[in-house]
Amino acid sequence: MLRVQIFQLYGNLLTDEARQPWEKIVKVQTNTIPWEDLRGEVHEEKAGKTWTSFLECVTFHLQSVFHPDAAETVKFSMRSYCLCHLTGHICNRCIMRSVS
Repeated sequence: MLRVQIFQLYGNLLTDEARQPWEKIVKVQTNTIPWEDLRGEVHEEKAGKTWTSFLECVTFHLQSVFHPDAAETVKFSMRSYCLCHLTGHICNRCIMRSVS
């Protein structure tokens, strides 16, 4: 019973827009035969609503919501931003950028 409730609780925490993909993922991962896990292995038996299948559904859902390169995008934007304009000192990077 608790296993079924965790799927519902997670779905209730999502917005309507995010809940639709979640429900589809849960249906495919827990009620479909055959189904494919995160490692690409195809299983011929029904997974059901277990803790392991919940964790796999959450991972699939997060992968569908976030871009795989989101961390790289943030890292690049942080490296590109310079605080020298706040301090009044111009750094070498900004000097090189203005020359080119």
